Amino acid sequence: MSISITINVGRIDWPEYRTINLAEPIRYDAFRSENPSLFENSRKLLVYDEDTWRRVRDDEKLSSSHFYRTQSILDPEKKKQTTKCVVCKVRFDDYQSLRYHTGHLISHAWSHGITHKWEWSCCRLIVSHSQVERLQTAQGCNFGKCINCIDKSSYQTAIRTHQQEIEDAF
Repeated sequence: MSISITINVGRIDWPEYRTINLAEPIRYDAFRSENPSLFENSRKLLVYDEDTWRRVRDDEKLSSSHFYRTQSILDPEKKKQTTKCVVCKVRFDDYQSLRYHTGHLISHAWSHGITHKWEWSCCRLIVSHSQVERLQTAQGCNFGKCINCIDKSSYQTAIRTHQQEIEDAF
């Protein structure tokens, strides 16, 4: 018996739905181990149950009749997390060194054809172009990867786009 579950991996006010087909009903702990990309950013899975959101228990079976969403864990919970990079395993002084964004930078504010502010697609945070150029490593909606292991392509693409806009404008 196959089932499909839909998970909101975006925000409540800006949802991004992902449908996952399962061959059979599965427990949350097994689902988490089979879909590590959903949880690599220290996210937890919540289910809408009895008119409220609650955290899914490890031994609970997922059901296609429920609404699910992921949520990044809160700052007090982050402080309890490991300070080791999930990729290279290097240990840092605190979790702040491991914060990063997983999304892409989208042009947000521009004038005369030149982008001045960008918006992260993962968390909708708006940043200035100077912040993008500085590659602010201690910022991000997720954590777990150090500056050497994060994907810098979003920053590099935004900088190239900005440079191209300047060349085209002048």
